[in-house]
Amino acid sequence: MNLNTLRQVNPLVVCQTNSVVTHMTANHLIALGASPVMSEAPNEQHEMLQYAHALLINIGTLNDQKLEYMHHAMKVANELEVPIILDPVGAGATSYRTKTVLNMIDKYKIAVLKGNFGEIASLVGASEAMKGVDSQFDGSEDDLIAIAKKAHDMFSCNIVITGERDIIYTSDKYETYTSGTVLFTKMTGAGCVLGSIIGAMYSPIDSFESIKYALLTYHTAGMNAEEIVTLDRPGAFQVELLNQLHHVSDEEVRVLFDDRA
Repeated sequence: MNLNTLRQVNPLVVCQTNSVVTHMTANHLIALGASPVMSEAPNEQHEMLQYAHALLINIGTLNDQKLEYMHHAMKVANELEVPIILDPVGAGATSYRTKTVLNMIDKYKIAVLKGNFGEIASLVGASEAMKGVDSQFDGSEDDLIAIAKKAHDMFSCNIVITGERDIIYTSDKYETYTSGTVLFTKMTGAGCVLGSIIGAMYSPIDSFESIKYALLTYHTAGMNAEEIVTLDRPGAFQVELLNQLHHVSDEEVRVLFDDRA
């Protein structure tokens, strides 16, 4: 889905995300042109999801009650064939998180699994340092590709790994990209926001291209924001990113898209 279409359709993204980024996730989706709803109550999931473009599940502030809500929403989403975007925040940091995500992947059809290198590596059984929810990755691009391929082969879903270099790995192809701006690392929840944008733009008909368009839309907005606020103003960057998501155009994204084809 390109931006012109998204802003006409105003796709509904049902979000069960972590409490740290709930507000910013909603604001970034609205700025982009999508329609977020932060819905957790099991007794309304069928009514919410029957109109949804995607379901975002983000386990960042996980507890047993939230987990119960997430399982119910994922079950309903699968019944209604609503794509699930799963962000395994902190997988590898604790066994609770790792086992939770593996159980979700085993029970439900996941459209996109999006995490940092450490999170995805831990899910496939590779040894990778995690500090809280942050990945301590210092490997090569070959390591990145190998982990993405292993995750895709094990879990049979589209894989997105983010960091200094990003990778999209689908059944059709894979590509790696340089991250949009270093300022993404200076704000909490930058990856969480990307998950929601992927949800808003995802198309099961053309998984790779729709994920790539979402990623490069986010990169373009980030680079535009960096140009305005400069690297030494991470607080201003967070505000300007909202502005740039609101203004970013298909023409701008297409330049980056073609450059990274």
